[in-house]
Amino acid sequence: MTAEVLARVRDDDADARHAAIYGLVGEGTGTEFVKWLAEADLPDPADVLADPDRVNWKDRPDKVWAILAGVVAHCTAGKGSAERWRAAWGPLVSAAASGAPDVAAAVSRDLARARPTGILPPRAAAVFGQFLEQAGLAGMGGLGGPELES
Repeated sequence: MTAEVLARVRDDDADARHAAIYGLVGEGTGTEFVKWLAEADLPDPADVLADPDRVNWKDRPDKVWAILAGVVAHCTAGKGSAERWRAAWGPLVSAAASGAPDVAAAVSRDLARARPTGILPPRAAAVFGQFLEQAGLAGMGGLGGPELES
């Protein structure tokens, strides 16, 4: 209910936003929620897909995890297309190359499991091959093997 009300409050009207939050969930929970809103600085997954270099991949691992998990969910939700699935590898590869290889490798499992039937991953995804093989996902359309999209 709070989300529905906040969607109708202007972004620049802090007083109305606080009144709505505290009125709906109380002062204690409202204070925590207002703090969370102020610190909610995760980029939109579509923006990360468009430009993975916009993210500081050396940031806190929990934040990097949340960003990459958001990208994977964005690209695989519902009946995600093969094009979106392949595009999701871009931010993971960028993160792995720029300071978060362990987090990117861990998130790659979820992306590999969501592979559309008959679709090969992009060649750049080979960086996760050994990790996925160790996780028992070696047969995921060429990851870790010679079958990769060119």
